[in-house]
Amino acid sequence: MKKNIRSWFLKHTVLLRHQRGVAVVVLLAGWLMGPAFGWAGDVWTQAAPGIRYLHRSTSEPKEIHALVVDLTWPGLRVRATKPDEKGLTPGAFAQRVGAVAAVNGDFFDGTLKPIGLAVGDGIAWSGSADTDSWSFLACGKTAVCEIDLSGKTIAKKAEWTEVVGGNLVILNQGKLRTTAEDQQCGSFCTTAHPRTAAGLSADGNALYLVMVEGRRTPVLGMTLVALSRLMQELGAHNALNLDGGGSSGMILNGKLANQRPSNEPSERKVANHIGILLDLTQKLDASAMSLQSDAQKSEQPDNFLACPAQQIRVSWKVQNTGTYAWQDVGVTRPGLALRLAHQSGERFGLDPQISLQQASLSQVAVGQDTTFSLIFSAPVQPGMYESVWQLVGDGKRPFGPKLRFVVRIPDDTQPIACVTALKGPCAQGAWRCDAQGLRCEPQTPPQPERCDKIDNDCNGQVDEDDVCNEESSAAESAKEDPVQDISSEPVSEQPPKEQTADGGEIVSLEGDQSGDGGVLFLERDISPSGCGCSGADLSDRSGVWWCFLLGLWVFGWRFLAKKRYPSARMLF
Repeated sequence: MKKNIRSWFLKHTVLLRHQRGVAVVVLLAGWLMGPAFGWAGDVWTQAAPGIRYLHRSTSEPKEIHALVVDLTWPGLRVRATKPDEKGLTPGAFAQRVGAVAAVNGDFFDGTLKPIGLAVGDGIAWSGSADTDSWSFLACGKTAVCEIDLSGKTIAKKAEWTEVVGGNLVILNQGKLRTTAEDQQCGSFCTTAHPRTAAGLSADGNALYLVMVEGRRTPVLGMTLVALSRLMQELGAHNALNLDGGGSSGMILNGKLANQRPSNEPSERKVANHIGILLDLTQKLDASAMSLQSDAQKSEQPDNFLACPAQQIRVSWKVQNTGTYAWQDVGVTRPGLALRLAHQSGERFGLDPQISLQQASLSQVAVGQDTTFSLIFSAPVQPGMYESVWQLVGDGKRPFGPKLRFVVRIPDDTQPIACVTALKGPCAQGAWRCDAQGLRCEPQTPPQPERCDKIDNDCNGQVDEDDVCNEESSAAESAKEDPVQDISSEPVSEQPPKEQTADGGEIVSLEGDQSGDGGVLFLERDISPSGCGCSGADLSDRSGVWWCFLLGLWVFGWRFLAKKRYPSARMLF
């Protein structure tokens, strides 16, 4: 069976190499060689506002849990253990103080007293102090944190309301811990154990809380060198090793994230903890008040017209209606570090994220109005281009209204209507680009004034400068005797009328009116009574003869029909 499987892989490896190249062979070889080439399975989730959670499983095997906490998040606070809260499990501590996340803290003695400096909720632990062989994480009420890197004894500062100690710095200004340092430390450092660590980003805006599972075969844990590398990979610049082993534990949204060591299935009571509290009543918001630009506005308030490749300044006037001050990323906190982030549409060549300094904005206090601007480069091709931006914090949380605008580049085939400064028919125009930029040009250009009740020269006056009198004089001088047209002139006298016996009348217009030698007759109200024999005037012999001929014609047809066409008799 094994021989058949091996033959199949060899055969298909050769075929893939022929079709896809050497890179495919290398990939297959790595996959066939087994666990030594295992890949990490990372699953990131948003555990809470401002808190991202990573669960990583590797084939070594290792089980890693990490929290990336945005310390600039409004209402977020780091909370350490007060003296009267000692001896709680991480789960019990999180529940008591209302923490959305928590990890175990410092090493401790048999009386559950921390080894190093300890302060919780502004209260210092009696008898606790820093030493030159111990380090610590210290934070204030505004979540401004630092890690002691000095290697010297440091007195507590007044602004430190939360302090948790740790025995060793494992990442110092980005510098990794070495294998030699682990060897000098002994088995505590060189042996894989469950571990807990805390770290800070270089700018101090992100806190990293990490818990590595161990002591349950085959998941053993990590050495300190491996933990140092993990903290650097996650983004920490400085990092501190906390208590580990059976004390290690991470609570997230009220549940234990990690599995326990085989010899210690339940959570251990520890001296102190690091918790993350989140006050969701704190908010950050923005109210868009107006949108301005040096580009020509179109028919919509947020539409701007521009020529191809034109530089456009777009400004937003906004108000901070939240409860947290805004500030640029480089400004000393407290405050919320902001950026302007592209959300959708055209970017016009700008970076997807822009600092407030780039937008001519540094700091905005609560309730303050301010204006910030960006310079865009318009597209080259005619058309309509939408762009949507929004303010975001360091945790990439967007807030406030979306800042939307549309840039239109005129197209001669589909002109954009505008109103010119001219009058009359020249008032209707279309936007066009020329060497001087965007111009509203009239659809109908000015013409010389005419006497037609139209403002031809588009100056706001109609038929001015006696133009009508001039045209009338010119027409009068060229005037000749008009040719009479009977179709258009009224008849001044009624022509003689001849009454017919049936009440009708014949009107005769004597004379050759048509000019062709004929006589025009107009008949009106002619009676439809046959040939007019009924009651005819016998003095008019033409009427008698017509009646005689008609009777003869009818008699003849009836006689012939009777003799030769019997079937036609019914027709008469």
